Amino acid sequence: MEIFIKSSKTDQYRDGAWIVIARTGTLLCPVKNLEKYIQWAGFSGFKVRSVNKPMSYSTLRDLFIKTFKPLVTDVRKYGFHSLRSGGATAAANKGVKDRMFKRHGRWASEKAKDGYVKDS
Repeated sequence: MEIFIKSSKTDQYRDGAWIVIARTGTLLCPVKNLEKYIQWAGFSGFKVRSVNKPMSYSTLRDLFIKTFKPLVTDVRKYGFHSLRSGGATAAANKGVKDRMFKRHGRWASEKAKDGYVKDS
């Protein structure tokens, strides 16, 4: 799966970035889980917004809660930072090289990046 991030406040090089996410074949596979989310949320395609403006964090969070609430015991245990931390931890444990890891995660420093990784 490829996602293009046009701009971000954490884009050190200000050139946008293509993020390539591999299908891992595990229970926590990000590609498989995004496909499930799209199906559960009832999206008719991959276009999430029809208006050409950024979606607010609170709106995205509300959609996330609405979609997952019927599927998990306690939806409050899940959030975007926990997903970011889980993805960072999985990448680190799979041996993704630091340079690629840092660029794709859009971390400004090693310290910031390391704060998201939990040792296994």
